[in-house]
Amino acid sequence: MFHLLFNENLQLRVIENNEVVQIWRKVSSQSLQVRSMVGNRRPLGAGAAGKLLLAFAEQSVRESFLVTCSQEQIQQWERDCSQIQQDGLSISKGELTQGVCAIAVPIFNTQGQCIASFSMSIPDVRAEDAKLVQIITEMKQAAEKISTLLGYKK
Repeated sequence: MFHLLFNENLQLRVIENNEVVQIWRKVSSQSLQVRSMVGNRRPLGAGAAGKLLLAFAEQSVRESFLVTCSQEQIQQWERDCSQIQQDGLSISKGELTQGVCAIAVPIFNTQGQCIASFSMSIPDVRAEDAKLVQIITEMKQAAEKISTLLGYKK
């Protein structure tokens, strides 16, 4: 149902060995679409899903990531992390792929840990502000339903 509402590519991503791995996808039927493959790996902290997963990761994971950063990068990351946690989402515009907007929201388990990101990748030409507001609302609701099914309680 969710896929039919927007007909854009959807992904589930998790952290594995300090990388972000795509474990599921639903492909858009539109001719202009963003391609990604199950098994695709990206650096933790890169793109909407990578930033979201890092922001909600255990402290030890965040600390090991920050070891490689300059003091300025650490300060920027701390601001970004705080904003992502507060908003409950991460948005990337052209960060990993030019012309692509990505939105990621967290999925939580029964212990309240973020175990995955649910994300949508959209060509910029279809990422109008009004549509993004609707997408964000629907994605947050979908992620909350999935989290609830996994035993998460706010």
